[in-house]
Amino acid sequence: MKVLQINNYHFIKGGSETVYLKTGELLEKRGHDVVYFSSLVGIDKDNLLYKSNVYLTKGNDFKKSVRKKVSSIISYFYSKRSYKDLKALLRKEKPDIAHLHIFYGNLSSSILKALKEESIPIVMSVHEYRMLCPVSVLYNKNGNICEKCAGGNYIPCVKYKCKNDSYLQSFIQALEAKFRDEYFDYKNFIDHFIMVSEFIYNKHIQYYPQLRDKSSKLYNFQCIDFQKVNSFLNKKVDLVYFGRLSKEKGIITLINAIRNMKDVSLRIIGDGPEYENIKELINKNDLNIRVKLIGYSSGEELWNYISEAKFVVVPSEWYENNPMTVIESQLMGIPVIGSKIGGIPEIIQNGQGFLFKAGSEEDLMDKIYLALGMEENEYNKMTKRVRDFANSVFSEDKHYESLLNIYTDVQKNYNLNIEN
Repeated sequence: MKVLQINNYHFIKGGSETVYLKTGELLEKRGHDVVYFSSLVGIDKDNLLYKSNVYLTKGNDFKKSVRKKVSSIISYFYSKRSYKDLKALLRKEKPDIAHLHIFYGNLSSSILKALKEESIPIVMSVHEYRMLCPVSVLYNKNGNICEKCAGGNYIPCVKYKCKNDSYLQSFIQALEAKFRDEYFDYKNFIDHFIMVSEFIYNKHIQYYPQLRDKSSKLYNFQCIDFQKVNSFLNKKVDLVYFGRLSKEKGIITLINAIRNMKDVSLRIIGDGPEYENIKELINKNDLNIRVKLIGYSSGEELWNYISEAKFVVVPSEWYENNPMTVIESQLMGIPVIGSKIGGIPEIIQNGQGFLFKAGSEEDLMDKIYLALGMEENEYNKMTKRVRDFANSVFSEDKHYESLLNIYTDVQKNYNLNIEN
């Protein structure tokens, strides 16, 4: 089977990029032909290694002059370049199926038109809430869960300046969502939705019941070839957070909790819009000895940092779906202290970690004390349960089998619909 993988960015930027690239690698390892369609945005062109199966279009870059920004805004809704380049790819490669990840805004909805015109069945992994929220997160600028736009009325997005506290940017987001619903409604263009958690499945069905018949649930997967496991007593740090540094991730709540706890150490690994605020908060409260802001890390260096921690903390305050941070930690045998929100409780089961009320410093402190107070023997048993659970639920084999069944069923149903 020849599978076309589509995503806005062709490098690790977040969870969707990880899944996009890892899915391609998995399919290639199992003998399938894989073609990638993405953009040049964010890529160092001087160091880009071109591959025959990777097609990169120009994409949208808003860091331009005012005149070019106007052109970018138009392409944000409908990119003629993405449409043209994808059409050329489809006629050359003739894929059997297209698997979409996050494509809106950069590649734009124009790719849906190209895929339909060439009669390519379309599967989409739903990593966030774009069909329900113009800014994708169901989380407002005041730090609260918000579903005011779910169902198709996007005026609240503009009214409350949900995009970067800007009326203009929020208006553009809302208008793009309305344009999409009017001309490229995903519910009609996408043949099958892969929901990455039970929670995100239920949330979409709540507002669009018709998706029930064209959706399935499939957790993300990861393969970590990292054998180093430190014993409880040899851990160098109590807690680690790794991932994007943004408001909805709850890192400020985590630091405030640590500030009120004696002798608890924390590493923060990652980058993002809250980096400077986090750095300032650490310095302001004289936490530099106990709280280390590492910055971006990846690969074996990142796995080393994680392996040296007793627990990973995922303090998210938005509806996390199926966070790769939890999956990767558990595959390494590191228990997670996670917030009780979104899809997180589905994958931190009883006896395999700790859950606390999202946004609550007090409850987080209680769970940290509880976790760090474990006896070594008890901790070792938990790490084994965590690893066994992760290997059974997030394995390559399990994911591949389910994904291939989805592809096969979508192809079969697509062909039947054409014949009828």
